Amino acid sequence: MDGFAKVGNTSILTPGTMKLVRTPGGKRLLVNLRGKYYALAPECTHQGCSLVEGKLEGDSIICFCHFAEFKVTTGQVMQGPAEEPLRSFEVRIEDSELWVAL
Repeated sequence: MDGFAKVGNTSILTPGTMKLVRTPGGKRLLVNLRGKYYALAPECTHQGCSLVEGKLEGDSIICFCHFAEFKVTTGQVMQGPAEEPLRSFEVRIEDSELWVAL
């Protein structure tokens, strides 16, 4: 699949969890939100803290450093101190395999 990297099977993440995955294009934060998969930049846009150490709460990821909140489905900032949204990446599923855009 051109422009995408295989990052595992859908079984690597249960609903309500997230995991850091590596692609040739860089690291991605993979999130399973109620059975739908999303991929986001893995660092907070405020000061670069790792979001995999943050908390998944409802449709949001909350950074553990300064509590910036981002919407999982879009990367949009829901609460500062971050001002810039997270970059989001398309996720495709093919035969239970997860593919993330580079």
